[in-house]
Amino acid sequence: MLRSGDTAFEELAATSDAEQLCRRLLASPAGWGSSTRHAEAVELLAGVHGTGELPVWFVALMLCTCRRWDRVTGRLIAAVQDSGLLDSAALDELAEAFLSHEHEVIYPLTWVSAQWLEIDIDDRHGRVRTVDENTLAHHRVSVEPPLRRWAAARVLRSAPERSGSLSLAAERLDPRDRSAIIHGLLDSGGTLGEPARRALIDRGLKASGASVRRAALDRLCELDGPETARRRALSDPNATVRNWRAPEPAFTPALFQAVMISSRPAISKAQLDTMIEEATVDSYNESEQVTGLFTMLQDHLALPFETTLLGVSVTVARVELTANEEIVAICRRDDHKQLIPVLDLPLPTPSPDGAEWVEAYRRWLR
Repeated sequence: MLRSGDTAFEELAATSDAEQLCRRLLASPAGWGSSTRHAEAVELLAGVHGTGELPVWFVALMLCTCRRWDRVTGRLIAAVQDSGLLDSAALDELAEAFLSHEHEVIYPLTWVSAQWLEIDIDDRHGRVRTVDENTLAHHRVSVEPPLRRWAAARVLRSAPERSGSLSLAAERLDPRDRSAIIHGLLDSGGTLGEPARRALIDRGLKASGASVRRAALDRLCELDGPETARRRALSDPNATVRNWRAPEPAFTPALFQAVMISSRPAISKAQLDTMIEEATVDSYNESEQVTGLFTMLQDHLALPFETTLLGVSVTVARVELTANEEIVAICRRDDHKQLIPVLDLPLPTPSPDGAEWVEAYRRWLR
């Protein structure tokens, strides 16, 4: 995983145990550059797993909240969970930490350095000050919204009775973090009884994030049917929410068991980067970025169009954004229909207008 020239990651990877890794992360919380390679953090966690006395959930907390990977926290926490490095109890501890209104790490300042330069603001003279292990420093953990979403979903799955308290606790947070927690609760809302689900849906429909309101519409559809949810969607000020469609039921006939790779539109990386910037310019996190890319794809991809799967002609009717925030294509043939990840969809030759947005989405995910 080491990449030539990435000195920041090389320095982190050179750590020998969990305590040394956490010391380095605390020494410079925002000084490790920026990367969309979330697997780096999982590699670091695996490299120090079982070393030192720090609990593994705390090491995972420090990595997931490091500014280096703050643009890919959704993929990062999913990879941490799938890695098997944390058992169920450790994942529960991590989730509770992500849900905290303010999580502060208190540690000996000697972890970073025993000597510090102290500057008098009046005469601007400085002197070297030596600190001991009794001198404490404070680091406030910054939890990105996708981490809060994951945590809320996990906690609700194991403790449905906490739905009300989690919703109330979310009210103390800023709108982005509040929406993330409501989104996570909606992800696991199927475990709740109808009254609690309706209360949660109501909160979701009032959330500031468009993707959260779409998730609430999915839950409303489950209870009251697609027409009720559709009428509610049409009153939303956001175009993406107004374009909501009921989720398609999963169905896998043999016709759609495999997907072939086809030709892709020829477009430069620089052009794709410009398109991604255009789609995500006002986005603050992964959830908002994928919503922006979905909106562009929905607006620009010429639909419907015909393509071929395993030698059989099918119609690509529309694209959808799933509750897991994956862009999928709805493919139909006769009475059969199937959701296929848009990145796995073979495109015809020539490609339909707007197909370059599929490539922009592909590049954003890397």
